[in-house]
Amino acid sequence: MTMDLTVLDNAQMMGAVAAGDEVTLMLVQSEDGMYAIGAMMPN
Repeated sequence: MTMDLTVLDNAQMMGAVAAGDEVTLMLVQSEDGMYAIGAMMPN
């Protein structure tokens, strides 16, 4: 799946990731209903 999401300026990286790695994302919904990446961690 491909999704176009904004990464928050204060997003937390919980471990090293490289292109092609599987990751788990924490999404944060803003007041306008849009989602952004708040944290990313390797699986």
